[in-house]
Formats: sequence, C-alpha cells, structure tokens
Amino acid sequence: MANINDVAKIAGVSKSTVSYALSGKKYVSPEIKERVKKVCDEIDYTASFFASNILSNNTNIIGLFFEPENNRFHSFYNDLIETCMLELAKRKMYVIPYFGLTSSEIEKLLKTAAAPIMGAIIVTPKIIDNRMQLFGKEKLPFVLIGEPEKRPEKLFNVDIDNHELTQKIFNHAFDTGHRKILFLNSTKELMISKQRLNALESLNCKDLKITIRHIKSTKDSVFKVLEEDFKDDQFDCIVVSSSTKARYVYEFCNQKNIEIGKDISVITLGGDNFYGFSPALTGAKQDYFKIGKKAVGLLLKLIEGQPQNYGEQILIESDFIEGESVKK
Repeated sequence: MANINDVAKIAGVSKSTVSYALSGKKYVSPEIKERVKKVCDEIDYTASFFASNILSNNTNIIGLFFEPENNRFHSFYNDLIETCMLELAKRKMYVIPYFGLTSSEIEKLLKTAAAPIMGAIIVTPKIIDNRMQLFGKEKLPFVLIGEPEKRPEKLFNVDIDNHELTQKIFNHAFDTGHRKILFLNSTKELMISKQRLNALESLNCKDLKITIRHIKSTKDSVFKVLEEDFKDDQFDCIVVSSSTKARYVYEFCNQKNIEIGKDISVITLGGDNFYGFSPALTGAKQDYFKIGKKAVGLLLKLIEGQPQNYGEQILIESDFIEGESVKK
C-alpha cells in the first residue's frame, strides 16, 4: 500500500511538502502541487488525516502522558482524562492518553510520527525523567503536572505545594498528640517523594519520631510493610501518600482487629476519593479536575503562540478533610 513516503520520494520533495500540497495549509507552488497530485494518482495514494496533518503539526490532538514504566492505573488519571476531554472539546480538539511508556518508547513515537500530537501534558515526573527533553527536542509544547528536580527557566507547570502540605499534615498529627508515625511515602524515584522528604527535614516538631517507607500503591506492598513494622504498639499514627494506600491500611487493620480512630490514627497526604471509608478518613484531598483544567489552559497558550517570556507555575490548594480516623 502506497504511503506519503512513497509520494515524497517519487515527486522529489519532502514529506511536509506533500502534506502541504494536499492539505493547502501552506503555500506550495502550482507546479509542485500538480506534480504531487499526479504521483498520488499514479500510485493510487489517498491522503489520510494523519498524513496531511501530522507533519504540519496541526492535528488538534493533545497527548496526556502518565507516569512512565508504571503498570498501575491510579484513580485520579480518570479525572485528568475527563477534564482534558471536556476542555479540549470546547476548541474542537482531542486528547490521547499514553500510559506506562518508557522514554525510549516515547522517543520512537515522536520520531516516527506515530503519536499524532501537537502538544503534551506530562504527569508525575520522576527525579530522573527525560520526557521534557524529548518533547523539547521535537519542539512540541508541553506542560508538566508536578515539579521537576531542576526547574528550566521557561517551564510551565501545575502542581500542589507539597512542601507546605506535608508540613501541615505532620503538624496536625503532632498537635493531636502523636509522637510515633509510620509514613508510607510514594516510591523513591518520584519527585513528589523527594519534595515530601525535604519538607520533613525542616519540620519543627520536637520528639516526633517518623519511620519512612517508600512503597508502591498496591495491597501487597502495604500489607508487607505493615506486617513487618506494625508490631508492639510501635506507632500511634500512619500517614499515607494517597487515599489508595489508606484503603489498604483500613483493610489490614480490619483483619487484625485494630480499630482506626481509637487504637491507631490514619491520615492521608493526598487522594481524590474519600468515599467508603469507615471511620471517615482524615487528610488532604486534591481536585484533579481543576489541576487538569489549568494544565490544558497553559498548554493552549503555548500552542497558540501567545508571548511567553518566562515560565509559569500554578499551585492548586488542597482541601483538608477532617474525618474520624484520628485519635482524640
């Protein structure tokens, strides 16, 4: 089956010239346009949507790139996908979610034009994460949801203030009488994990002992840590990085006849779903609809070429939910 590469080779022009000749989106001389159309007729080639739009970088499609090399689909991903779909639909634009791709796989997609996108939203950066460099190399506008370890001068990102939030949650635990905390943080390679650790280093809570474990948001990971560490009343509070981990802590405590809110306290640093917890969960809740909406807005500014001399960061405040999972 003939493709755009065949047309370009026979006509003696570039693939982008073929695209412009067929789409009319940029000027191509009548002579070259006629030559391209003649070759198309001869080899029975019909321009597809992607052939005529990808090369001109005008597909009206945005890529939403979730955490690389991660096989777990977090619940807040659904909120981000829905928000991006709704916001982009207002502009007759679309979103393609990309899940669990390695950097090399993303690079291959971009180099082969297999990802028909004109911009990207990158979710949850790792400490070592070259996705920003890949998109920059291809001159694709992008916005980050999260914060990189080293912030480029012209970075555009949406985030929560993880330093302030972490200190707020641990101060709350301290102020409610807790002195021995087991902290189930996210995995070490994520930048958000490092932000939380940095916040704890400057925490001013005398006599507060914090044991930190970096684990995945899976039942097996949570249960394994609790089986190993949760012995002999060693802790009076468990702080978790997400409401997903909190659910597994609740399940573990239920199996061990440990009463949350009386025998042990549980507080979450983040999450989007606080439904179904008994007793009601205490902690910070993030609005991923708002985060997604702001990210789309920033990206559209970049795509439309609005003057951007400096980067821009938008911080979204978390809601603190006072539940019944903290001992009084």
